[in-house]
Amino acid sequence: MKKNVLFAMALLACGCSQPARPVSEAPRFIHAAYSVESLLSEAELSGPGYEAFDFVYLMAAPAKWWTLDFDLPEAEIVRRADAFDYTSAPGNMPLVPRMIGEVHAAGGKILLCFGGQQEFRPFLEKPERLTKFEAYMVRLVERNDYDGIDMDWEITIDKELHADMMGRLRGRLDSLSAKTGKYYYLTTALSIDHVYDEALAGRLSRAVDWINIMSYDMCDGVWGRTPSHNTSLAVLRSKLAHWQIFDRRQLCLGLANYGFYYKGLLPGETADGPLSEYGSYITYKEFLPRLEHGGWTEEYDPEAEVSYYFAPDRGEFVTIENPVSMHRKIEWVTANGYRGVFWWEFHHDYVAPEAGRAGSHYLIDGVTDYLKEQGIRPAAEAND
Repeated sequence: MKKNVLFAMALLACGCSQPARPVSEAPRFIHAAYSVESLLSEAELSGPGYEAFDFVYLMAAPAKWWTLDFDLPEAEIVRRADAFDYTSAPGNMPLVPRMIGEVHAAGGKILLCFGGQQEFRPFLEKPERLTKFEAYMVRLVERNDYDGIDMDWEITIDKELHADMMGRLRGRLDSLSAKTGKYYYLTTALSIDHVYDEALAGRLSRAVDWINIMSYDMCDGVWGRTPSHNTSLAVLRSKLAHWQIFDRRQLCLGLANYGFYYKGLLPGETADGPLSEYGSYITYKEFLPRLEHGGWTEEYDPEAEVSYYFAPDRGEFVTIENPVSMHRKIEWVTANGYRGVFWWEFHHDYVAPEAGRAGSHYLIDGVTDYLKEQGIRPAAEAND
């Protein structure tokens, strides 16, 4: 006992201590965006404008990762992650390491995003596969200089399985933090229609840094039969009621720079078949030429606080945000104490760099400017 006491006193005298545990550097209000690897380009990386974002969620998981045999031993699954190399992968994957570097150079964090619906069904059939999938994800994060994981859980069943997985991922990322001295973030994107009880909400909250609520597609899109607003603020308020079980400071809301185009229908008119036969997704960048040169007109809906746009003969219409409605929405989000906002998707309103000019966004830039004007950004001045 005496030796132990003397040893402890010696440690105190020399100032020895355990290394400080890495902590989150996330700002009080988060401005983030999802980016899809297939839309990356050399032009984007020449002046991307990533400094507008605190976090980027990059969908750049290895192609067809869900076809891996997760019944193999965990060591073999980790070996598959070790063998993956962005520079020799197909498509725009070779650009990913540069993008990671550009986001870091701009002062942001970049998370590897795994997402889907059907992709998760093998884990529903055999949940023990999940632990190997978790090891696979964490190894990819470690090897490729990501700052964490975002799980885009679009499947609408088995929230218990999802919460369990997020809890184990938190443990794995904390273990990685102890090894590297770097904090790793864990987030998840969920449908706004998910409903949680208090116990399940508590489990999920303890595991994740925050939750990204997909507050868009709040309509029949191209899967239902009755077209309506994609991002009605009135519907948003209503659907958020069942999220009150969570602390708002752990909830980020989604902003959409895309909408839906329909032909041969009017808003609220029920179609004879699925809306995919009448319409399609449309990005803000694709829609602008119709508005600027096609004679389309705006009709504001005061209840929804967003607009419809109609072709000259009213035989076609689009539901989509505009700079005015987006300004109204970011005012509402910040006034109501939510943790932040995120965009789906980075490229949908993006103008690539050219002639020494950095990349810009038709809608995103307005929100970025508002956050700066309100003193909410830059992030470096707003850290917890």
